[in-house]
Amino acid sequence: MKKIFYLLPVLAMLFTGCSDDNDDNDDNKGLGKSYKLELKNSEITDAPGNDEINTVKLITYKAANSHILASTSWSNGFTLEFPETVPSVALEQIEEFFEFEDEEIGKGITISDHTAKLCYGWLEGYKGDVYVNDFEFGFISASQYVEIYYVYSDKAVKVTGSCIYEGESYKDTENYNISLQAGWNQMAKITKPVNEREETTNFTTSIPSGAKWIFGYWD
Repeated sequence: MKKIFYLLPVLAMLFTGCSDDNDDNDDNKGLGKSYKLELKNSEITDAPGNDEINTVKLITYKAANSHILASTSWSNGFTLEFPETVPSVALEQIEEFFEFEDEEIGKGITISDHTAKLCYGWLEGYKGDVYVNDFEFGFISASQYVEIYYVYSDKAVKVTGSCIYEGESYKDTENYNISLQAGWNQMAKITKPVNEREETTNFTTSIPSGAKWIFGYWD
């Protein structure tokens, strides 16, 4: 199960081009193998009440399977310790993680180490065993939609380049400038509309300022 990296449905989807000439520098230092997140309800837009959720889980999804990486109680906020390591069963090969398996798509992307394995860490609120909603970090404005994700990598790796996807009524240019360290990292997905038909999506570990937490989604 994937929560991002999907394209809007279009007819006659056509891959039109790639380039690996993205030379932007990214000095991401990562969050480290041991990371602790502390949030108070006053720091979360639309924060849930204690009667709405009682548990926060750090979860990753691989294919149709979910893996709980950590969990903690909710009481007007939470403190969550991210695991230092993630079991291999929950990790994906880097091409699978970024959905670069297609040869035509992948040829425009440069990956420094193809043996790297990654996973997302999604923060979800539960009432007992019942999923209620996600905690999202980011913001939305008239010019862009910023989503910031937690990504675990089992080794340092860089991903650069760009690809263009185009259909009859849709065009998406995806640019990658990602420098992941071993352990936990933050990665931003920045979507900017060009016109009614086109948008540009930048994936980067240079995290923009202004992000805030919400229980739900910035949409």
